[in-house]
Amino acid sequence: MIVADLVRAALALTFLFVRETKDLWILYVSSSALAMLSILFLAAKRASIPNIAPGKDLLNANALSNSTNGLTLALGSGLGGIVAIQFGRTPVFVLNSLSFLFSLVMILMVRIPQPGKGAARLAGNFLTSSWREFREGLAYVKSVPIVLAIMWLTAGWSFGNGSARVVYPLFGAAFAKSLHKADDFGISILYVAMGTGSVIGTIVVARFLRLEKTDLTKTIAIAVIWDGLCLTLFSFMKNLWLGAFLLMCRDIGFAVWRSAQQTELMRETEDAMRGRVFATYETISALLMMSTMVLAGPAIDRIGYGIVTTVAGSLIVITGILWFLRVVLSKSGTDI
Repeated sequence: MIVADLVRAALALTFLFVRETKDLWILYVSSSALAMLSILFLAAKRASIPNIAPGKDLLNANALSNSTNGLTLALGSGLGGIVAIQFGRTPVFVLNSLSFLFSLVMILMVRIPQPGKGAARLAGNFLTSSWREFREGLAYVKSVPIVLAIMWLTAGWSFGNGSARVVYPLFGAAFAKSLHKADDFGISILYVAMGTGSVIGTIVVARFLRLEKTDLTKTIAIAVIWDGLCLTLFSFMKNLWLGAFLLMCRDIGFAVWRSAQQTELMRETEDAMRGRVFATYETISALLMMSTMVLAGPAIDRIGYGIVTTVAGSLIVITGILWFLRVVLSKSGTDI
């Protein structure tokens, strides 16, 4: 995590060199590298949470982690929008770089307990060992039904959410112009709303869910379907503020199911394999979202972002329904 933050801090500054169309390759390369490093960072972070907050504290720890993400998204988006409008985008890129350095300093202060020795490092060169460990991680995922089901849930949601990530800036910019505001204003409003929704969602988790008493698989199904329905309704919005409200509602559901899902994955994965499993989890999510974003661009040009968003939201709803049929009903003894 420390190495990832250090490199990401440097990469974030490369956006300062994008001045003309011919410089776009810098944007693409840096964004790709940032995405890959984020996969490594998140996998390590999530694999360490059960060691820091084991047992009944695990759900609350995941909720706290997600609420922190939501709060920083809301505050960062609002601050970024204000700074960009007032001073241009250069200070925003600098602030982004400094945020990684702040994260690095915080991680240096953390001591993570190691209850076991973990998996022994495989012999051989780095590439060979990495490939073997990746294959071992996939084999482990396939061997544990609930873990495999979580991977399929992640895949379905990521495929729908990738399109949404393309739509948000287009929607925010279009309706900002109708209010005679800068593009950054509309985009910031949407991301502030999403961050606020994540914070509210994690409060719901902490208030109403109890790890010992609640069937988290059922919670996941309800919240994923809610997530998809809100995105589908968002596709019909003709107003920036109503759109922001729906995205806030969507992220309430997202925070609930993501906290519950991560808790289930952490509980069902043994400590020695957790890093590899979460690396697989993050890789699936990132690759599918990026692939969908590539497909969503041409699709939006042809049929408009309303239809693309409707399809994306419907896919997430279907994913939630399939999770309910395969996991929730199976646990209750019904064959599906």
